Amino acid sequence: MMEKLEKRLAPLGGVADWLVLRSLRDGLAAVVPWVATLSLVLLVVNLPLPGWDAFWQQLLGPAWHEWANVAMHGASTLMGLALAVAVGASHARNRGLRPAVGAVAGGLALTILTLPAKLTTWDAAAQAQGLGTGGLFFGILVGLAAAEALAWLSRHPWPRRLPAAVPPAVAQSLSELVPGVVLVAFCAALRVAADAWWPPLARLADTWVQGPLLALADTMPAQLLYTGLSSLLWSLGINGPAVVNAVWSPLGLGLSLDNLQAFAAGLPLPHIYTQSFIDFFTTYGGGGSTLSLSLVLLGVGNAELRRTGRLALAPGVFGINEPLLFGLPIVLEPMLAVPFVLVPLLNVVVSGAAFNLGWVPRPNGVMLPWTTPPLVSGWLATGSWRGAALQLLELALGAAVYAPFVRRLANRRAATGGR
Repeated sequence: MMEKLEKRLAPLGGVADWLVLRSLRDGLAAVVPWVATLSLVLLVVNLPLPGWDAFWQQLLGPAWHEWANVAMHGASTLMGLALAVAVGASHARNRGLRPAVGAVAGGLALTILTLPAKLTTWDAAAQAQGLGTGGLFFGILVGLAAAEALAWLSRHPWPRRLPAAVPPAVAQSLSELVPGVVLVAFCAALRVAADAWWPPLARLADTWVQGPLLALADTMPAQLLYTGLSSLLWSLGINGPAVVNAVWSPLGLGLSLDNLQAFAAGLPLPHIYTQSFIDFFTTYGGGGSTLSLSLVLLGVGNAELRRTGRLALAPGVFGINEPLLFGLPIVLEPMLAVPFVLVPLLNVVVSGAAFNLGWVPRPNGVMLPWTTPPLVSGWLATGSWRGAALQLLELALGAAVYAPFVRRLANRRAATGGR
């Protein structure tokens, strides 16, 4: 059965290397660390400790946290533009162009397509027209399209021949001139047509693309599909998150930013299934939630399995489980594949129910490093000890699911001399 699954699903391992998805992944990788930095700023200001805010108010005054609000406001106002620049740069590089050219093209195309001819209030215009968090997907699409257009136009360079005395830098600038002029002219014409016949393009993208996708991603069935496919691919030796995140990452980022803005403004958190939900409430110790497996291995009768559990425990606390994936192994081991897929799915159901019923505060959008240990991550991601308690419960449930399979594995190895 495992061989049949491997033959059917192995081609998915190449999805992450598709050119457009690789450009999207690289562009997001350039932006996400800055979002994480912004998250940590807000976390420091709103650290869930008794008397934290009162202490700093007494020391620095009632407006001591205004610097964090300014940082959040400025970043959210131009997050769509940042993605257009980053994705344009990464796609230009993957198409053999200079990344700087793609970055300029993505940013310039987005501003032409969004900002009105006359600005009365910069902030309102930027947010309404799609340069902010409401234009994440529009920024991604424009960045990809602008860089792709430049690549296509550059296949027919102009001028085709220049005297040998022309310096290379000048020749390169001239070869990029015509594609740039064509791109700007096309964006301007498209903007004029859109203003005459359609709502703002960014609003169309939000209504028909970003809004429906985020609404779909913020559901338990979508999270079960994401988590189940990631775990199944890992059990076959394919890096599941690397494949699935090529599609999921923009959705997780959008949901997290919505919650982060609400958290900064002191408003109710709109979403449950953010990137923090995936990172800290479904897979403890890495894919398959194998930290629970490490804990079970510590109490098994087989000395070799106990030793593997001890070696895997410390890395597992920080989300690294390669010692179990390839050392136990879990990969291509049918006996462990079932709990490896089942435990994360169980965690999605339990966590989703706990957040939906209000037993645990929703993830606040703070994007902590994925290596943050359990209990600490649950506390910080929700701002409540109940987040840590939920993690502890799910670690215990995962251990209960893994235990009978580990006993069968130990019995099999005892009967076959360790195989």
